[in-house]
Amino acid sequence: MKHMMYGIGGLVEGRIMAKTEIPIIMAADSTYLPYAAVSICSMIDTKGPESIYKIHVLHTGSELAGTEHLLSLARPDITISLCNAEYLLAPYMNHLYSRAHFSKEMYFRWWIGELFPEYDKALYLDCDTVVCRDLAELYQEDLQDAAVAGVVDFATPAVCHRISGQLGLSAKQYINSGVLLVNAAVWRSDHLAEACVSKLQRYDILACPDQDILNLICKDRILYLNGKWNVQWQHFWDEPDNCLQSPFRDMFFEAVQDPGIIHFTSPVKPWNHPMGPYTDLFWHYAAQLPFFRDISSSV
Repeated sequence: MKHMMYGIGGLVEGRIMAKTEIPIIMAADSTYLPYAAVSICSMIDTKGPESIYKIHVLHTGSELAGTEHLLSLARPDITISLCNAEYLLAPYMNHLYSRAHFSKEMYFRWWIGELFPEYDKALYLDCDTVVCRDLAELYQEDLQDAAVAGVVDFATPAVCHRISGQLGLSAKQYINSGVLLVNAAVWRSDHLAEACVSKLQRYDILACPDQDILNLICKDRILYLNGKWNVQWQHFWDEPDNCLQSPFRDMFFEAVQDPGIIHFTSPVKPWNHPMGPYTDLFWHYAAQLPFFRDISSSV
């Protein structure tokens, strides 16, 4: 897998160490842009010295409030750009739909390969995440021929039933799409974005449309990551009659011991449930931002 490199860095034993460029893709509307800023702030805090982050935030519409605050987070080795990619979705708007707290920007992860032809590999992170470790560790995973890498969705019995009954997949093979390492070269060469749109049209309303379709299209082409890279916090509130069963329970509790990325899954978020686990991390980073008053006013 090709990596784009910058010939800058520190001296080690008389040699100049090149820094690895790590592309990080996010997608946000105006509502979620402040939360994307929180996630980016956590990336900055945990980044090691050996890499350069190239952060791209995809959005729709010409107006996106608060962009100047987001762009102000850039550093010499962290660039941040905004990209209005609405034109990608426009031809398919009759088929792409929103669900629950998910906006149509969720579909952008399908088009990472086409949007960024300069990258063979890229990270994708949802906005409702807090990064706890250097992302270089995750980016260095060897995808080989896999189309995508992700963490298994820690599924309750009800979700297991939906995945097998509606999608015909095993829950043990089904990943959460909130944190992905994308083989952009494979998505381009195999036209997987178009395959996703075509597959979506064959189903009635899906609970997690972008995630469900990604799992269907990438079946048998997924590299499974350690659960620490997508700690799905909703399971702290599972009802006793629909809580995680083995092996998902064991995976979840192992992941929370040493989290790499906290993912605030479900409609329950730190900004509407500020006393939950790991919310202290979210508010620690939120307090450093010009967005802080807007975020805290939503509590």
